[in-house]
Amino acid sequence: MNRRSFIHGTALGAAGLFCSDILSPLRAMAMAAAPKLSINGVETVRFKNAHWMWLRLHTNEGITGTGETYPFNEANSAVIKDLEWHSWAGKLMGTNPLEIEQTWARIFRQNAYHGTGGAEMRVLSAINIAQWDIMGQVCKMPLYQLLGGSADKKIRVYNTYTNGKSRAINGWTLENDMEKIARFLVTEGIKAIKFCPFDKAAARNNGEYISKQDIDQSLDWIKRVRDSVGYDLEIGCGISQ
Repeated sequence: MNRRSFIHGTALGAAGLFCSDILSPLRAMAMAAAPKLSINGVETVRFKNAHWMWLRLHTNEGITGTGETYPFNEANSAVIKDLEWHSWAGKLMGTNPLEIEQTWARIFRQNAYHGTGGAEMRVLSAINIAQWDIMGQVCKMPLYQLLGGSADKKIRVYNTYTNGKSRAINGWTLENDMEKIARFLVTEGIKAIKFCPFDKAAARNNGEYISKQDIDQSLDWIKRVRDSVGYDLEIGCGISQ
């Protein structure tokens, strides 16, 4: 066996192993029949009274992938605007959205020196999610199956409650309507709630100190849930400050 045939045989063997171990036959067939896709548009979507930002990748075949990134930062939108006219354009526009790892590598290498926790990284994550969305549509398979199958067949659902307009039920606030919120969730079959009872104390003290009085006031919210629905509703406490 010469060097050329050895390399050729090794490459084919590795490809076969990859397909058999990672790609399901259904996905492999779908990929073989997939149209030649290219990204021809990038769009950001913002919603009134909501802080999340969605990113949408449009393709020449009309398939659109949607990704999501972390909220509360206008820098994310600015990165996308930069992508439309500046250095990212040549690394995304016109490329195949199914080349997910190649896209990640191209953009990450360019922006790694900006830091791996900034807006560039958040947007790259949204692009990655949108590409996987396109992959699922092309393969006509749920993403959890493409990524290796489900670990748990059931996932417990809980409600995250804030006083923000996008999340408040019937305009109810935690301060004034805790009992109504708790009873409503139990009636709807929701078994747990998560809220942030310590945020007011954190805001007053810059997140650096909490007094015994602050703790008592914060725990009163939890007591109100227990008094209204008992243990029918589990409680999770978060801190957003």
